Amino acid sequence: MKKSRTDLARVVSKYIGETEKNLARTFDAAEKTNSVLFFDEADALFGKRSDVKDAHDRYANIDARDPTLTRQRRRVRKVLPSGRAMRRNKAVDQWFARYDNPMKDVVVRIREVVLGADRRIDECIKWLAPTFTYEGNLASFFPTSKQYASLMFHLGARIPGRHKRLEGTGNTSRVMKIDSVAEANRAKADIEKIVRAWCAWRTKETPGAGNAKKARPARKRR
Repeated sequence: MKKSRTDLARVVSKYIGETEKNLARTFDAAEKTNSVLFFDEADALFGKRSDVKDAHDRYANIDARDPTLTRQRRRVRKVLPSGRAMRRNKAVDQWFARYDNPMKDVVVRIREVVLGADRRIDECIKWLAPTFTYEGNLASFFPTSKQYASLMFHLGARIPGRHKRLEGTGNTSRVMKIDSVAEANRAKADIEKIVRAWCAWRTKETPGAGNAKKARPARKRR
């Protein structure tokens, strides 16, 4: 049996109904070739649909449970990855449970991408907002932004490499703005590149960084 990896960025469309058509074609092709479908970041595509609040939501919240697709999915074997082991922080989960903002779905999606990009990334609440860390503060959300999800990279200007989605001038911080879940999915590779560049840089700059366990102090002899 063949294995087929499905690129979410090529399936999702901002035009209403196009994503469902793309999925239908994908299922048809898999059935004809007796293939197993592997959906990368499947939770973003087959997750619970939220209420439509504005134009951005209309594009972002895809009804992947359309009856025609449901019938086809039953005839095709799928592998839905659970994702990398993410270091979710309970305090951050509680923060999101209380978070009320039109961009919440977008912020949640970006969080998933950042945490899934590298196992070394951790998260916490700093400055009253979710903050991603590894040997320093990588980035924090601006929780009051309602037109787009805004993520500030504290040392964005110094992260090695060229990162076209980072906006700003000066030699310190940079900002990333994303206005829909669909756009967050398209930005996934860019976000992962930034996260990995940060981790590699901080590991190189910080002696002993990346060690899973710290040496225990020697016991005193009695």
